[in-house]
Amino acid sequence: MYAGRWISFPKTRAERSNISDRFAQTTTYPGVLGCIDCTHIAIFPPNEREEAYKNFKGFHSLNVQMVCDSEMRILNVLAFPGSVHDQFLFTSSALSTEMERLHTNRIGQFYLLGDSGYASEPYMLIPILHANEGSPEYRYTKNHCLVRNSIERVFGVLKGRWRCLKKDRVLHYKPQKAGVIINCCAILHNMAIQEYT
Repeated sequence: MYAGRWISFPKTRAERSNISDRFAQTTTYPGVLGCIDCTHIAIFPPNEREEAYKNFKGFHSLNVQMVCDSEMRILNVLAFPGSVHDQFLFTSSALSTEMERLHTNRIGQFYLLGDSGYASEPYMLIPILHANEGSPEYRYTKNHCLVRNSIERVFGVLKGRWRCLKKDRVLHYKPQKAGVIINCCAILHNMAIQEYT
């Protein structure tokens, strides 16, 4: 009910322009619609499909994909079982379909900034690993990482504000209810940002 009002990836040309213009103030490349990453939120081992929720770090979790804008507003949230890799989560999402649609239909040159856990796509900019210092690739990667770091800050603020999301505070609920709690925390995060900006 509230998620669509408070968490919404830009749907119109005006919304996309507004977000990309704000990113353009902090980055050297235009068309950025958001920074994307995933974070693991610990959950109590579920009775059904327990192994699907055990992540590569060895604890049970939901792997939660989020996208934020330059002002740390959350634009998109999606949770999968903890064993799911970030790239698979993204390619399985409506967000991936939307980014592909924008690219294929030449609606504009829009991008997400992701880390090296994502595949490079025409609409997904990732860092260039091991770029030679001083090279254009190095400068690109340095700028990319500075801007993309906003999603890491979102995770830090979110988990600091709602400590139930921290690893040492396991959500003792079924995965579906844990997902609702995560969405509620994201909505409250956006409400707090709107209140103080």
